[in-house]
Amino acid sequence: NVARREFQRALEISQRNSDQASTANTLNSFGNLELAAGRQEEARKRYVEALGIYRKLAEHNPETYKPALAVTLNDFGNLDLGQNQLEDARKHYEEALNIRRELDQRNPEIYRPDLALTLNNLASLDEEQHRMDDARQRYEEALSYQRPLAEQNPEANLLPLAMTLNNLGILDFSENRLEESDQYFEDALKKYHQLVQQNPDAYLPDISGTLINLGALESSLGQTDEARKHYEEALGNYHQLDKQNPGAYSKPVAVILDDLGDLDSSQNRMEEARQHYKEAAAAGSAEGMTNLGVMYELGHGVARDYQQARQWYERAATAGNADGMSNLGGLYANGFGVVQDYQQARKWFETAEAAGSAQGMRNLGVMYENGNGVAQDNQQARQWFEKAAAAGSVPSMVHLGTMYASGHGIVQQNYQQAVEWFKKAAAAGSVEGMFNLGILYESGRGVKLDYQQARQWYEKAASKGDEQAIQRLKQMTK
Repeated sequence: NVARREFQRALEISQRNSDQASTANTLNSFGNLELAAGRQEEARKRYVEALGIYRKLAEHNPETYKPALAVTLNDFGNLDLGQNQLEDARKHYEEALNIRRELDQRNPEIYRPDLALTLNNLASLDEEQHRMDDARQRYEEALSYQRPLAEQNPEANLLPLAMTLNNLGILDFSENRLEESDQYFEDALKKYHQLVQQNPDAYLPDISGTLINLGALESSLGQTDEARKHYEEALGNYHQLDKQNPGAYSKPVAVILDDLGDLDSSQNRMEEARQHYKEAAAAGSAEGMTNLGVMYELGHGVARDYQQARQWYERAATAGNADGMSNLGGLYANGFGVVQDYQQARKWFETAEAAGSAQGMRNLGVMYENGNGVAQDNQQARQWFEKAAAAGSVPSMVHLGTMYASGHGIVQQNYQQAVEWFKKAAAAGSVEGMFNLGILYESGRGVKLDYQQARQWYEKAASKGDEQAIQRLKQMTK
């Protein structure tokens, strides 16, 4: 509030003096303050006014005012992106980028860091809009500028370099380029360690974010000891920060506790998993609440208790967790701890689906396939399974493959379609998808008969412990 009053006073003075440049500069800084305080609409008003003034000034004196115009455009793009106004964000970022490319040609020493910054922002927007190739190109261009800049002036340019490396690590992780992702995260971590040595309080949040990302990558690779080490280092950093600013870091703390719980669960350390999920739930994590519900529903590490499961799912659903909603629907569909009620189940599945839950979509498919609480409808069932598969549900991919292979619920049996769905499932790590592909290649259904391909798919499934695949391999060697 003190800062707002100071900005308001400065604004009144510059307007009274008819100083357009000072007015625009104050408006942009005022907008940044409003944005940092979460007053997004107030920030928008400030940026709009600043932008209008800078445009007029830049028309008459582009050399002096184009740099400031680019700053406001970039800041405005950040606001748009935060409000999910993606096309407006693109428009503002691209205009800023064009100006900064022009400025960089005239004086790269001064303007290249700004050019790299806008490239990074546009790349983040590209990722948001699933334009991954564009995102990679922009990140890599930004990186090509930031590496030499950081060597020349590490104090000013090491942080943006570390951020770009981290962003590329995230992009590669999302595209399953795990070796490249690991290299980027490790490189980012080295840069952040240098920064933390200079100013721990300022850079601990940044390094902790990369530690979490690296832990997630290592966990996916089965490198559980390394993952735990990085998660716990990040957690220690946040606890240290929390002492200075209590409650400010509860969200990332909850994320780490959930991740540690998942890691514990994968190692069958169920009591530790329960404790981590409970701490995450206490920190406000709806995911932690859902995970506790799953433990009680399935009896993993605790005595099976459907009432406890229902209570945790209800808390998670109230907090907006889509999987909690879907799991709550599952209790009603099966009559676990409640009177079986398909209408309640359908209500929760539909609520979960509306919140983006692939599991909710799949459960609706099961309801229509079996005619539970709805008229049996194979076409509706298939549509829900397809929607769930498109949202990433691997069991739905396998189910669709089985439907096409058997002809169940499909207008016509189609082995080619079955092959495509099993390949998608296998690519997502499904052992069942791998095994079924082995069967189809061995029998020549939907594909050309190919025993070598069949063996390869059985070997992949067997390497993950699938007994059926192990038996098929034994039979093939007789």
